Amino acid sequence: MQQQEPKTLSYASDPCKPNVRLIVAIVFATLAALITGKQSAEVLYRLWLFAHDNKSEPGTNHVGDGSFESYHMMGAIACLISIVTAFLFDKWPLRIAAIVVAIFAVTSALAFSWMHKTGMLVTYSEWARMHGP
Repeated sequence: MQQQEPKTLSYASDPCKPNVRLIVAIVFATLAALITGKQSAEVLYRLWLFAHDNKSEPGTNHVGDGSFESYHMMGAIACLISIVTAFLFDKWPLRIAAIVVAIFAVTSALAFSWMHKTGMLVTYSEWARMHGP
């Protein structure tokens, strides 16, 4: 009579042993989600400011001079972290969630660029040139 091998988890052969790959994937997913959530909140906040406080006048909603570069850099980092996370997970629902986070990171960076291009959001130096000394 042959003994059947016990079923194992897909992440680790020993259920009592910590799976480093899963732990790293969870940390990466959390980091990417936090960055993307902060970016999405910033976009929504700037849209709300533009619509309510600035009475939808172009050039009145302004941010620091280096904000666009750092915002796009953080969007790229969150997108890359999410893509790496998708490869670290071996279950499809978790992979899809990581890909959705990557899509949100790119979308929020594109929204920030669109707001700048349309004049909804300008840098301090652009604002100073528009409104004078």
